[in-house]
Amino acid sequence: MTDGNLLPVLDPASIPALEALSTGARVVGWSEGLHNCAEYLSARNAVIIHGVRAGWFRLIAAETNVDQAQSVDRYLAGQGPDDPPDDVVTAMWSWFRTPLAHNAALLRWVRGHNAAVPSSRRVIFSGLDAFGDGDSGGAHRDLAVRDRAQFNNLRRFAADRPHERILVFEQT
Repeated sequence: MTDGNLLPVLDPASIPALEALSTGARVVGWSEGLHNCAEYLSARNAVIIHGVRAGWFRLIAAETNVDQAQSVDRYLAGQGPDDPPDDVVTAMWSWFRTPLAHNAALLRWVRGHNAAVPSSRRVIFSGLDAFGDGDSGGAHRDLAVRDRAQFNNLRRFAADRPHERILVFEQT
């Protein structure tokens, strides 16, 4: 399978601005303004790939279910088939039930990256949400509860990896 335009190269002219935004930052945030927009997903993939190659971050914390995210991290660590199963692709961001081609392409790229570097340099994927079993209502709609849970998880990740920059991906 070829990932073609699902994994574009970051425009070199944008790199200085991204570096300026992330220099000295412990947490770098990336937010999706529109769900399932191909242009946005391509830009996200380009930034993540460049950021990983440049050593900007090795921990991606996403707005997805903590438990489901473990299957993503296991896949990135080399477990399972070469092509990510649909349940792993949807677990990457659990609020969208359809496995998106852009997400699968990014997972394949990160897995390949991880296979080529020492385990101390591998990209780790973690979920922020205690919610997210695929329902569209419930406790995750209580912003105070959801945001507090996400913040506490992020704080734990930061404490566990005090010298790592963290990329937080939040869907809006």
